[in-house]
Amino acid sequence: MAVTVYRATVSSTDRPHKYVAQVRDFTMTFDEPRVAGGLNEGMRP
Repeated sequence: MAVTVYRATVSSTDRPHKYVAQVRDFTMTFDEPRVAGGLNEGMRP
């Protein structure tokens, strides 16, 4: 079985509690719910 290495990059945005991750061809947004100060625009970390 071959070993495959994937690299991920996580960047903060101009809004607190919101981050964007990129892995291969995928982009994921992480954000806190409104109760915790976020805008609920992505999945919770």
